[in-house]
Amino acid sequence: MAKDIRHLRRLAIIKEIFASLFLDEINADHFENEEVVEILSKKAELDEIISKIASKYSGEKLAKIDASVLYLSIWELIFDSKKTPYKVVINEAVEIAKELGSETSSGFVNAVLGKVYENYLQNDKN
Repeated sequence: MAKDIRHLRRLAIIKEIFASLFLDEINADHFENEEVVEILSKKAELDEIISKIASKYSGEKLAKIDASVLYLSIWELIFDSKKTPYKVVINEAVEIAKELGSETSSGFVNAVLGKVYENYLQNDKN
């Protein structure tokens, strides 16, 4: 069964974000997806959101793949002008976390994104 093109695009973006977390310096020319540059430009804000919601897992304690999935998903939910419905973003993030992360990644990602929705978007009802 072929995967949805949007799923494959998200996977590619997450892989680029993941790779960027191992670089000392970020150069926009390194990335194939323009969204990666936009997401990484918001990294400090995304880290702040994650640390408010999951303070036990912020910074170095957060698995890089989980962080990559959260960066894309939170960026899509809060900053992306396309405004994909929150249920779609969360479902995709959970599926990708199952695919790329550890046993507990999908539950963790789901919990964090649920809190992002409650704290930042619930009144918007997108």
